[in-house]
Amino acid sequence: MRRNRYRRWGLGAALVMLLLPAATSWGYFFDDRREMSLAGFAYSRAVFATQGGKNGSAHTYYPGNMVQHRNFVTLEWRHNLNRVSREFPTVGQAFQFANLDAFDYYLNMRTEYDGVWTYGSNSMKNMMGGTRLHAPYWDDQKTSTPYDGLYYTPFPKAPWPTNKKAADYPGDVISPSNRRWLRNFRGPNVRLFEWYFNITKGPLFIRIGRQNLSWGETDGFRLLDQINPLDSTFGGFLTSLDERRIPLNMMRAQWSFGTVGPVSDLTLEGFYSIDNKVNQPGLPTSSTNYWGSIQGGNTAVMYGRTPCGGDFMAERGIPAYAFTSTDPRLQAKFGAGYKGSGPGPKHGGDCSVRGNGPHADLADGRGGARLLGTIHDFTFSIAHYYTYQDVPVVRATIISPTPDHLRWDLGLPTNSAGQAWTSNPWGPSDPLAARMISSGANTTGRGGVGTIAGGERDVRSTINYYRVQVTGGSLSFPVNALTGMFVGSDNPLYYIYTTFRSEIAFFQNVPQARAYAHGDGTTAFSRFLGTDLPGLTVNPDGSNNTSVAVFRPGGALDNQAGSRTTHATKRDYLAWNIGLDHNQWIHFLNPVNTFTFSAQQFWVNRNGQQVYDQDRSQGPSVLNDRDEIAGRVRRLQVPVTNAAIGNVCGLGSGSRRGCSLWKFGGRDWLTTLSITTQYMGGNLRPSFTYFYDWSGSYLIQPGIDWTFWDPFRASIRYNYIEGRGNRGLGLQNRKDNIWVELQYLLY
Repeated sequence: MRRNRYRRWGLGAALVMLLLPAATSWGYFFDDRREMSLAGFAYSRAVFATQGGKNGSAHTYYPGNMVQHRNFVTLEWRHNLNRVSREFPTVGQAFQFANLDAFDYYLNMRTEYDGVWTYGSNSMKNMMGGTRLHAPYWDDQKTSTPYDGLYYTPFPKAPWPTNKKAADYPGDVISPSNRRWLRNFRGPNVRLFEWYFNITKGPLFIRIGRQNLSWGETDGFRLLDQINPLDSTFGGFLTSLDERRIPLNMMRAQWSFGTVGPVSDLTLEGFYSIDNKVNQPGLPTSSTNYWGSIQGGNTAVMYGRTPCGGDFMAERGIPAYAFTSTDPRLQAKFGAGYKGSGPGPKHGGDCSVRGNGPHADLADGRGGARLLGTIHDFTFSIAHYYTYQDVPVVRATIISPTPDHLRWDLGLPTNSAGQAWTSNPWGPSDPLAARMISSGANTTGRGGVGTIAGGERDVRSTINYYRVQVTGGSLSFPVNALTGMFVGSDNPLYYIYTTFRSEIAFFQNVPQARAYAHGDGTTAFSRFLGTDLPGLTVNPDGSNNTSVAVFRPGGALDNQAGSRTTHATKRDYLAWNIGLDHNQWIHFLNPVNTFTFSAQQFWVNRNGQQVYDQDRSQGPSVLNDRDEIAGRVRRLQVPVTNAAIGNVCGLGSGSRRGCSLWKFGGRDWLTTLSITTQYMGGNLRPSFTYFYDWSGSYLIQPGIDWTFWDPFRASIRYNYIEGRGNRGLGLQNRKDNIWVELQYLLY
């Protein structure tokens, strides 16, 4: 058995903020010919919050809480089959005839487990266990009313239940469907992560299997590198892209033309993938996942088909309800004989809905090609491909069986026919109605979407992914290759040790959610009912405008009456990046090794988009909302009590609809800088990273890596995130943390 030390640029080959700098792994060779080898590494990372949760994340973590304990192992197996294949007893002659230049396969096993859900802080553990997880509702035995316990979540205020605390924090009340979603990502997760075969014959190279493919020149953030989806469930942008990429079933091919005129190493590369994998989580949710965007509410997240009314209603069956309406628009869509959502269990009826995502077939495949080569020392590439966007469109979808079911929960005085209620459309044993009676909140037994429970059974947030086109190119070169054209070797400019790299990308038909059309409960309810509810639009001064008949007969959007959601708006994006990597001696700080400076400038422009920060003359409204996306829970807004304070997003002003949005400006700028050096023969590596999002937020990350005893290494990072809380990096500005990591390089 022989072993060979080789350089692995896996985790953290990008910016130093991305966890690990280039990690040296060990590889075992299992035979004298060195045809079989095994390599890999492992780490255990504990992340501690240095500030507590606020607003939607209140009570989910406190300063000093361990919010993640990620245990990670990866093993890589390589086997060269070129000799063995020629000696196979049956097909050996065929391989001899093919006379391949190279033939091998690669297997990558990965296992990961986040122990915080098992032995972390109580607030994290409780989310995954207990009554609130296993029972959609429970019966309060201290009362004579059946089914008066929880409908997914506890009552948010006193007086009910008297045997519990008066109010529950948002993190305590995530819905069961969100818990089921979160379980899929918390591990332990053992999987064959990547596998593929490599075949080389002359100028042709083919790779077939489950693999990652990265195009482009950027670090930390992606432009042309959009082929593979990302897994952001365990660290978001603070974790290396190399670790977060999700491999796809793919065929990749390269043809090398060699030298053609002034171009050397001219290569044509193409790929095609048939896979249904998409970014994870890639969606806002009220889950307790520390790395997610925790909101103040618990509208269930839906990807894949979900029965109308959710599992809770489907398992019990919605009783037959003869829907009648005097509105011809609703009659045409629902019919007079609609009978609820079916007998259950697991039968959702006619109003079953699903998010839009790729299928594993040719029609939804990802594919494209690029041409790359080198002219002198200038390396270039030109690429065009189809893929699925990083950020999905999240749309609030009504799942009430009929408009009357929703009207009942909204507390409206009549049904769709304008008649007084004679019965509960949800049935006589409606647990929500029983609960409302028991609590004394509503003596008539009516539900109410103003409560969290009412909202959960009427709305789901559907996750939608769409295929987009990406066209762009890259250029990189050592700067002295450029200066060398104009100066001689006697000039200091001839010895500039700096690499220039750049990228430009055009994204076509990228969908984005509309704030009121997709993310606001009031608007969604009004559309479904074909009427208008108070607070539907906002005047320029921030007050509610209740006089605009948007979804009523004759209104501007009356054709949408009865619709559960609407299509997304699509826009084109143009983005570019310039990066500089420079080695510099600073002898008084390090007389032995240089400092490496890596800086990047990103720019993104949303073509044809109005910039609300510059023009708010009309104000956001149902008819003018294509440039903003909802950033809070989908629920009815309370009336404005102080328009002046509400207009400037002040607290205590009632509905602050415009302040509940993540603003999308016309363009974004992002600057990154990382500095590294090494001491003690490379065993001690301090680092510093700074990200600045020009919308007004930033990241400061000092760190150090110490190889104290080969093959053991320790890493420490402090992540300080600050700035504007509704844009860019600032979305994570309540997640300052410190992580301590122990790595073991397997050999």
